[in-house]
Amino acid sequence: MNVETRLYRIGGHIIRVRLESPWTFKVLTEQQVALVDRLRRGEDIGIETVPADRREQLSVNDALMGKEVMTREIWDTMDDAARVEYRHALDFLQYAPFEVSEGDPVFTLTVRAEVPAWLEETRPQWTLATAVDELPPYYYGYTFGDKTIYDYMMTREIRAGYFVMNKDYTEGEYYPCPRIGGRTTLFQVNTSLMIQYTFATAGLGTLLLHASVTRYEGRGNLFFGVSGTGKSTPVARIRPRIGLDERRQPHHPL
Repeated sequence: MNVETRLYRIGGHIIRVRLESPWTFKVLTEQQVALVDRLRRGEDIGIETVPADRREQLSVNDALMGKEVMTREIWDTMDDAARVEYRHALDFLQYAPFEVSEGDPVFTLTVRAEVPAWLEETRPQWTLATAVDELPPYYYGYTFGDKTIYDYMMTREIRAGYFVMNKDYTEGEYYPCPRIGGRTTLFQVNTSLMIQYTFATAGLGTLLLHASVTRYEGRGNLFFGVSGTGKSTPVARIRPRIGLDERRQPHHPL
């Protein structure tokens, strides 16, 4: 089985991502390679915050990042092999500016080809530890022996996949469920990386924060909150009024 591997330096720590076939890293276009070079030089590429009442900005940001838009017309012209390749190509563009060629990772996350039988067989023995289920997607965390298991649900009925970590959080495995495509899988892999990064680096003087960030008069301002509660919105609204020194630009992709 083919395995593709990438290393990224994030927050001073190196992490490793491995993709088992049929999953692959989506190849960057020439426009995106140039974009990554600009980001590595610290240039502002014009990406705007996207508050809840300005979702149309998402398509503008995607265009700036050179992301292709799949349409029904394009899909209908693709043969079966091309469709399978497209569905399994994960777009790691947001991680590309942080890619490195060598280093010792603090943890490895592997995206597996299929869900192993033991997950369903042992499910009655899992102990529920946490639940985030007010709004979709839903997340349920369990303990099982020396493992931590996350069950990701797109809806109450549709499961996206499972994420399993070992005792010291140095090894993580994400198992996408059958017929789940690349967009959903990438979203859950990002979530898994955030979770594993938080636990694996907690004892290394690192704290991962979920916030939007601005800089004004040489000082940083962080707006904390869970997803959907309004972190990007105040940043987008106050920036044109007070002339922030800098747009909200992520300094790491997690």
